[in-house]
Amino acid sequence: MFERYTETARRVIFFARYEASQYGSPYIETEHLLLGLFREDKRLARTVLQDPDAAESIRKEIEAQIARGERISTSVEMPLSLESKRVLRYAAESAERLGHRHIDTVHLLLGILREEGCMAARVLNGRCVGTDVIEQKVEQHIESFDSRSSAASGPSVPTSKSFELQSRVTKLLEAWRGRDVEKVFDLFVDHGQFWDEEGDLHSGSDAKEAIGIYLAAPNSEVESAVLKDMLFLAKNSAGITIAWPSSSIPDEPTGSRAHLIVAMREDVGGWYVASAHMAVLKIA
Repeated sequence: MFERYTETARRVIFFARYEASQYGSPYIETEHLLLGLFREDKRLARTVLQDPDAAESIRKEIEAQIARGERISTSVEMPLSLESKRVLRYAAESAERLGHRHIDTVHLLLGILREEGCMAARVLNGRCVGTDVIEQKVEQHIESFDSRSSAASGPSVPTSKSFELQSRVTKLLEAWRGRDVEKVFDLFVDHGQFWDEEGDLHSGSDAKEAIGIYLAAPNSEVESAVLKDMLFLAKNSAGITIAWPSSSIPDEPTGSRAHLIVAMREDVGGWYVASAHMAVLKIA
């Protein structure tokens, strides 16, 4: 039944079973799936919940609504409820509709939200971004990340990790377009490196100053910056490229584009910029 599930998604089922046994439930209900989901994939919880503390309030609300029974041994066979079976079926349908080979945690979340009358969906109401928002991000971004990773013989990357990386890259792009050096530099690791358009290396506070000088240039065209490429290089690292017209760079011919080539890595608290390199390429 779980052949197409990623290891992370399988652990969600394991934790859901554990949650059910702790509450003395004879079935794995949708609320147990939700508790297992946020226990296993905290990245996904941070990405889709509108309040960082919502996961804890969700657990409290579930505990207030269910009747506790005597704990059941984890060695006892515990079936899925009818609602939970439908959630798993909806998760598989979401993966197929989006063209994903594997069922991951984000598909389980979509399955829960589709089973609108269940307790898990009710407690998510008002705390979670809508299904349309999640599916739009998945369709526009995650599928392309998976295919690029496969084409480059890269690692198999959980969908939730792709989702979180995209969220962080969006923040970087918005801050760059907005010339907000503080927000840009907040996305750098400590002692992050920056190569400017002259090829000079800056790190730490010097990198922040160099970025600020470039973004402050009145004739720069960073407002038109776009994301050109993104690729997972390993499970905890990725490369992205942002491009915009380069007429703001002295002595560069018209018809050139500036590129910011960024190496990102996953650290405590999410994805951060390890290094960024300015480059200029002439448009053929």
